[in-house]
Amino acid sequence: MVRILKAMRIKTVNIALMAVIQRIDIRKMVKNMSQEQFESEKNYRVALYIAKSMLLKGLINEREYCQIDTILIAKYQPIIGNLCI
Repeated sequence: MVRILKAMRIKTVNIALMAVIQRIDIRKMVKNMSQEQFESEKNYRVALYIAKSMLLKGLINEREYCQIDTILIAKYQPIIGNLCI
């Protein structure tokens, strides 16, 4: 049995530009946010970092991590945090 393989064309995309655009938008958002919004954003990210480190150490599982994230979003209502994480 002989199979003839056809070359597949794979589309490549440069994502570097998108990362730069996203950073610019985030910087504008941070520049325009109030001190209260900034504190909420900061507290959300710190708490989520702690939860992520607990996940990586095996202290909590993926389901618990998602539950923690949901609670933190409700508590801190981050503007940027939802976009990046």
